[in-house]
Order: sequence, then structure tokens, then C-alpha cells
Amino acid sequence: MKIKRKDLAQLYNGMIECQKLAGRKFAVTIHSNAERIGKVIEEVNAVAFAKIEANPEYEKELYLLKREHADNDKNGRPLKNGNEFVIKNKYLKYSRAKEKLDKRFPEYVAILQERKAKVDKMLEASVRIRLKKISKRRLPEEITAAQMKQIELIIRKLF
Repeated sequence: MKIKRKDLAQLYNGMIECQKLAGRKFAVTIHSNAERIGKVIEEVNAVAFAKIEANPEYEKELYLLKREHADNDKNGRPLKNGNEFVIKNKYLKYSRAKEKLDKRFPEYVAILQERKAKVDKMLEASVRIRLKKISKRRLPEEITAAQMKQIELIIRKLF
């Protein structure tokens, strides 16, 4: 099968969500495909997380900027999703402030943008990969429609 890396990443995330569902054949299919896709994702991660010389001043100011513009919880603390601040309500102000910050560190921002462009290009590129498929009748009973949608690339279409 020929598929874009970004679609494989979405499929991989969907399979992670389905890992706890029951069914031996289903589990074997999910595990086998996750191993195969994981190798492709590792190639992208190698570029995305390649070591570059950090600019501590830029990183510190960016962190403070994100914290300042983050949405707050009911206790007034900045909201986070994992390690990232949630910025929705003040996004326009944040964008303007970040543009000013970026103008102060053009060389470092250029390096970051170049890496992002490489990753984006990799994600858009298609790769050939052999994925195991599973028939609809082998899907666990407790699978939701949302989970099925996420892994539809590996569900065998029966007419």
C-alpha cells in the first residue's frame, strides 16, 4: 500500500487508542501494524527532534510568552495540554507578540523553520508499507464508531 506518512501517523494514533480492546486477532493486527508504522514514524522523529543548538534566551522568552497568553483554569492558573500551554482566547495577541520575538532572533527562527519544512515535506511524502487488515466481523464488540473511523485503513472492506 502506498500512503502518506501523515496518514500513517493518524492511523498509528488511532491504533494506540484501540490497544485496550479485546480480541486476539484484533490485537495481533494492531500490534503488527504498530510495529511497522513505528519504524516509519521514527524516521520523521529523527528529523523533527534532531539536536540543534538551542537558544536559551529565545526559548525562555517564548515559554514566558506562552504562559502569559495561555487560557486560565478556574483557579487562575495557565491551562496546559500535556507540556503545551492552551492558547485560544488570546491567540491573536500571542501571535503578534511571537512575531516580535521572532524578529529579534531571525537566525534561530530560520533554523526552526527549516527543520519544520523538512518534517512537513517528509509527512507529505508517500511510502510503501504492507499493513495487515482485519475483517469487520473480527472487530471487538466494544469498538466505537470513532475508533473504527481512526483505523478504517486496516479494516477490510467487504461488499
